[in-house]
Amino acid sequence: MLNEPYHPLIAQLVPPMITHKSEAVVACFTDQAIVKDEEREHRGLTAIKALIEDTFQNYQFNVEVLEVTGGGDEISFNGRVSGTFDGSPIELRHQITVRHGKISSLVIEPAPVRE
Repeated sequence: MLNEPYHPLIAQLVPPMITHKSEAVVACFTDQAIVKDEEREHRGLTAIKALIEDTFQNYQFNVEVLEVTGGGDEISFNGRVSGTFDGSPIELRHQITVRHGKISSLVIEPAPVRE
């Protein structure tokens, strides 16, 4: 992981992602949050929790934060995600919109190729 400090919300989100603590991950989201991942949209805490638990169970993944950009209400981080899925590891961009200190929107997509 990056040795430098980064947005507190990312610092709150990433460790329970790595340790597969779904309740702690879900606590980072607003009640009406939206997650877009693999061309699917998940709305609200119930749907997001189901997505997280399914992902933890099926992919046994780990994430390493490589780069953080933005600030305030719009932040993103690129992470190297490895696990039990085809193409592992892959670098993904996590684009986050923050409202009232929590994630209101998270879009996960392949990160641009580094030159």
